[in-house]
Amino acid sequence: MNNHTKRRGIALTVFLVGVNILAWIWAFCVFHHHAVMLSAAILAYSFGLRHAVDADHIAAIDTVTRKLMQQGKTPLGVGAFFSLGHSTIVVLACLAIVVTSMAFRDRIDVLHQYGSLIGTA
Repeated sequence: MNNHTKRRGIALTVFLVGVNILAWIWAFCVFHHHAVMLSAAILAYSFGLRHAVDADHIAAIDTVTRKLMQQGKTPLGVGAFFSLGHSTIVVLACLAIVVTSMAFRDRIDVLHQYGSLIGTA
C-alpha cells in the first residue's frame, strides 16, 4: 500500500468518525430533554452497527472488493459507499411510509376506528 492510499484511507476514516461525532452532538442537543428519544437513537445506532456486519452485507462488500482488486483498482471506500447507498434506501423507504400514512390518515377513518379498537383488545 503506497502513501497516497494510506492518506486517503486515513482521510476517509477521519471524515466518517467526524460525521458520527457531529451526528451524536446534534442528537444530544436535540434530545437532551427527551430521554426516550435519545434512548431510541442509541438503540437504533447500535442495531445499525450490528446490522452492518450481517453476512449479506459482508458478502456484497467482499465481492466488490475482490472484483476491484482483480482489475488492479484500489477498493478504498467500498464499504463506505455501500453503507451510504443502503442508508439512502432505508431513509427513502421510511419517508415513503410516513408520507403514505399521512395521506391515508383522513381517508380511511373507519379503518382507523376499527384498528384502534382491535389494537387495544
